[in-house]
Amino acid sequence: MDEEECPICGVMVDLGEREPCEHYLGFIWDGDISWHYEGDAPKELEKLQKAWSEVDGYDWRRAFEEEIEKKFMSVVKGVAGQRNFEQKLSESFDDSADFRDVVDLVGIVHGEHTITGGMIGGGGQSYFIGDLKKVYEAKAFFEETLIALRKHLPEPAEP
Repeated sequence: MDEEECPICGVMVDLGEREPCEHYLGFIWDGDISWHYEGDAPKELEKLQKAWSEVDGYDWRRAFEEEIEKKFMSVVKGVAGQRNFEQKLSESFDDSADFRDVVDLVGIVHGEHTITGGMIGGGGQSYFIGDLKKVYEAKAFFEETLIALRKHLPEPAEP
């Protein structure tokens, strides 16, 4: 996993370079994430994950209180309104969904999956993003949702 073609701009990316290409986010190898922290994209994804996690902090109670579940989903869907992208984002709180579903929705492109053999073998892939517009939109949606949840539901207690 030394060099790979960026699926967005076609530039050959040396994955060990300090500044590969503007679309490169990092890679996952054998389950370990190595984000490339040059540029705005990884920082914005961290902010997005934080916003999603704060909303998800309200979500854990859904398993215990049916009334809270109904109100939670009502608030989330209410913020989403009829906007298709936000409706899809709101589904990241369905029972089987998680933050990886959000990552797919904001346009992250997976690079080639690589598997190596031998004693130090393993597997993984790179991640790229072309446009941060959906990341910004998703972050704004979760921040707006958190404000609405704080208004309509009490702050969740620590588990």
